[in-house]
Amino acid sequence: MSIRDFYFEPSELLIEPGTTVRWVNEGATQHSVFATNPAGTFLSGTLDLGESYIHTFPDRIIATPDATVRPGMYRYYCEFHPDVMKAGVALSKPEGITAQEPPTVPKTGGPSPMILLSGLLVVVVAVGALGWAIKRRFT
Repeated sequence: MSIRDFYFEPSELLIEPGTTVRWVNEGATQHSVFATNPAGTFLSGTLDLGESYIHTFPDRIIATPDATVRPGMYRYYCEFHPDVMKAGVALSKPEGITAQEPPTVPKTGGPSPMILLSGLLVVVVAVGALGWAIKRRFT
């Protein structure tokens, strides 16, 4: 990937999962490569003319809990020129392969079903007693 004054070339790159990408500053000013989506995935720091930054992307496409982030799509910009220097890298999905969901962690803790059932029984008894008291008062 070339970093020019004031754009990335190409602005969109389609790669296979697990690919390493190198950005090279070919511009006359300082630039950087900063992932914004998913936020904080990579950050090059300041790159002077001729300096480069490499990042290896995950070897598989992982679904994210944030519905605004398309799985396998990485958006980035130059911290020095964020309004004009924006680009993206997309991981290609091999045919027949679906995005892998992140592992789920079983929920633990919380009240046991017996405690919930006991609480429900207390509420039913209290409502019944209240109904009985109201009926008795007005009869």
